[in-house]
Amino acid sequence: MAHYNSASTVPSVPIPSVTITNVRSNIYAGSPPRGPKLNTSDDEPVSWKSFGDTHYGPKHPCYPYWLKYEEEAKDKHRKRLANSVPDPYIEPPQFKMPDKDLICKWNKCHLLSLPKELRLQIWAEVLTDASISELRVGIFREPSSPYLRHPRPAARKFNVSLHRNASVNINLLQVNRFVYEEALPILYESAQFAPWDLEGLLPRFLDSLSPFARTNVRRIKLRLPAQVTAPTLRLDPSRPFFHWAITCAQVAKLNGSLQEVEIEGDWTVFDKESNRRAILSPLCKIKAAKKFTPSPKDSATQCDYHEEFQKLLAEVELYLKGIAQTRKERTEADHLLNRAAAELRRKQEIETQKEEEEQRESRGAGSINDSSEMQGWQRFAEANIRNMQQDLEAIPGIKQFETELEAHNMPEASIEDVAHRVGTNYEGRIFNEYGARLLIQMRKKKKEEEETSDDWDLVSVRIGASTPRARPASVISKASSDDTAWTGMASTIWGKDDSSNKGDESDAESESWEEL
Repeated sequence: MAHYNSASTVPSVPIPSVTITNVRSNIYAGSPPRGPKLNTSDDEPVSWKSFGDTHYGPKHPCYPYWLKYEEEAKDKHRKRLANSVPDPYIEPPQFKMPDKDLICKWNKCHLLSLPKELRLQIWAEVLTDASISELRVGIFREPSSPYLRHPRPAARKFNVSLHRNASVNINLLQVNRFVYEEALPILYESAQFAPWDLEGLLPRFLDSLSPFARTNVRRIKLRLPAQVTAPTLRLDPSRPFFHWAITCAQVAKLNGSLQEVEIEGDWTVFDKESNRRAILSPLCKIKAAKKFTPSPKDSATQCDYHEEFQKLLAEVELYLKGIAQTRKERTEADHLLNRAAAELRRKQEIETQKEEEEQRESRGAGSINDSSEMQGWQRFAEANIRNMQQDLEAIPGIKQFETELEAHNMPEASIEDVAHRVGTNYEGRIFNEYGARLLIQMRKKKKEEEETSDDWDLVSVRIGASTPRARPASVISKASSDDTAWTGMASTIWGKDDSSNKGDESDAESESWEEL
C-alpha cells in the first residue's frame, strides 16, 4: 500500500500510453468562441483547457482508482475535441474547412439561399412601414446649449417625427456583412435626414457613418437659419450665412448619391437681394433636385412657392455663370500675358547671352581685331592723301606757288643754284626775276639788321584771268627802292614797312584783291 503525505504531489507511477486520433496539436491553441455564431451546429460552446495544463488529483489513496479516473478524463477530452467548432479568431490554416470535413460541417442557412428578390421583400417588411411613406430622422445636438465642461461625451440621439405602426428593426443589419450591404439601401431609401442645427452638426453626423452608409444617403432636409428673421438675436450678421454655406458644401459632397434636398423656412427671407444671394448661391453647388417647403405660418397663403423658388434659383445660377465666365476670361488673359512676358524675358536672355559670347570672343581675339583695324585706317589715310594730291593738282597756279614756296625756304647759295638750273621757259623766267629781287632784298636785310626786323612773306600765284595785271600804287610798299619794277610783276610778295601805320594802310587797301 502506498502512503501519501499531505502535499498534493503525485509519485512517479508508470502510465499506459494513450493515442488521440484526428486531432491536430494546434487546433485547440486559442480562446473559445465568445459569442453566438451563424450557420453552426447546435452544440453549445464548451470551455476547455489545454491537455498538458490539466491537473488531476486522486480522490482516494488507491492506485487503481486514480489510474481509472485519469483515463476517463482523457476520453472525455477526446470526445469534446472531436465535436468542437473551429474558432473564427484562429488563422485559416489552423482549423478545418466545414465544407470538406464531415465531422465539423456547418448547417446551411435557408434564408440566404432564397432568391434575391424574395430577400429584398423580406428586408423591406422588416425595415419599413407601409403606413408611412418616408422616415424623417431629426439630428439634434446634445446638450442643446453650450457648456464649459461636460462630464462625458454626448450620446447620439435620433428622433422620429411620425409614429409608426411597426418599429424599425435595425438589428437585422448586425447579422453579417452580406445582409448589411443588401438591406441598408432599403432602409436609407425611405429615410430623410434633417439636421436642425447648422453649426457644424451635419459634418459630424456624416463622419460618424461608414463609407458605404454615406453613399446611400438619398434625401436631406435643411432649415433656413432662424437668426436671419430674428434681428434681436443676430449678434454677427454674417454668422448664420457662414454656417449655411458650410452645411451646403458638406451636402454637395454627396452629389453622387443624393437625389433630393428639401429647404424649409420663412419666405420673407428672400425679400432682400443680399439674403437671396447668400442663401441660394451655396445651394447652386448641390446638383440634386431642390424643393422649397414654407413654414407653417406661410403654408396658409395661396402661393406657389415652389415655382418662385425655382425662378430665384435660375437667376442666381445665371449670375454665377456670368461671374465664372468673367473669371475664366480674366484667367486666360492673365495666362496669355504671363506667357508673353515669359517669351519676352526668354528673348532678352538669349540676346544677353549672345552679347556676352561676342564680348568673350572679342576679348579672346582682341589683338587680331586691333591689327586689322589699324591696317584699315592706314589704307583709308593713304587713299585720302592721294585724293588730296589730285585735288591740289587740279588748282591753276599751284605749281608756281610750290616753286616760290620752295625758293623762299632755301638759303642764298641754293637760290642762285636753282635760278641757273631752271629753264628759259616762262615759269623759269619768272623765278629768275623773283630770285634776283629776293636776293637783293635779303642782302639789304643783312645790312639793316639792327635797324629793322621786318619779315617777308611769300604768297605767289600764277597770273590768271581773275587777277589784275598791275597792283595799285598804294598797295606797293613805299619802302621799296624801285617802285616801277613791281607793277609789271605777277608776284604777290609784299613786305611790311618800318612804320606799322603804313602797313595797316596797305592791308586795308589790299582787301579788293582776290583771297587765296
